[in-house]
Order: sequence, then C-alpha cells, then structure tokens
Amino acid sequence: MPLFSMPGKRFALSFSPPMVVGALLTAVLYRAGLASALPGVWMLLYGTGIVTGGPSPSGLSGHGLCFMAQGAAALFLPVSWGPG
Repeated sequence: MPLFSMPGKRFALSFSPPMVVGALLTAVLYRAGLASALPGVWMLLYGTGIVTGGPSPSGLSGHGLCFMAQGAAALFLPVSWGPG
C-alpha cells in the first residue's frame, strides 16, 4: 500500500501526535533529571501511536498494546533491572 494513500495519511495523522508528545516529554523529563523514566514513556507513546493508527488486519493493534503494557511495566520496575 502506498504511503501517501488515504489509509497511509490517516495512520500518519494518528501516529504523529503521540510522537510529538514523546519529543516534548523527553526534553521535560531529561531537564528534570528523570531520564530513567524515558524508556517507559517512549514505549507507552509508541504503543499509543500504533493503537490509534486504526484497526489493522495484520494485528498491528495487538503489537501496540504489548508496547503499552511493557512501557507501563518499565515505569514501575527498578532502574537496576535496566541494561547495564
């Protein structure tokens, strides 16, 4: 499917807001000294972008929900469990 078809445009319009919010939150959290929260926030927003992209016959929404679940877990797990 071409990227600039109507479904491609709809997906881009739905996916863009969470990515813009992610960029803004990255700057705010980094300046506040909360960089350890960034991976969880990024995963949550990436998953949100996929889910809001609309229903997909390939099950892409399920992948978005998995990203959201893992992002939520990353926010509450100890930082020491992250990559060394």
